[in-house]
Amino acid sequence: MHKIGKLNWKKREVDVMASMQEASFRKGKEILEDKRLLKECREIANKDWKSKAKKFDWEIDSPTKVDNLTLRYPKYDAYKDQVAIEHEKKEQMRARWHMMKMEVGFREGEVDVGVMIIPSGEDPSLKRTKYELEKGVFAHHFPLEVPIFVIEY
Repeated sequence: MHKIGKLNWKKREVDVMASMQEASFRKGKEILEDKRLLKECREIANKDWKSKAKKFDWEIDSPTKVDNLTLRYPKYDAYKDQVAIEHEKKEQMRARWHMMKMEVGFREGEVDVGVMIIPSGEDPSLKRTKYELEKGVFAHHFPLEVPIFVIEY
């Protein structure tokens, strides 16, 4: 549980808590702690992620060095200090693409850790992403080396 704000109710201040679930792969959380960016990533993890990222001086829609992978130009949703953030709310397949993009960035030396931010109750989920990284496609067929930290809010 992470504090997201306070409410005044009947002249009493009540902390508003949001349930967040997290998972760290290949020391993703530790790398974010070392870079002092874990708290920022947790605060960015909400439906208004873009304005939060701007508040913390993250580059939005940052072009990658990765080219010729798709017909469109690959970008990270947010990027700072070799940390790539991707916010995905529509499809698990798109979450897979984001993780592959982070992997290429890692191999090219532009990403130290990738952060996947996923809203709860949507198609991409922490449970499915965790399964794919531990037992599914990314464990058996396309093993990733990039450290990843996943936040579901």
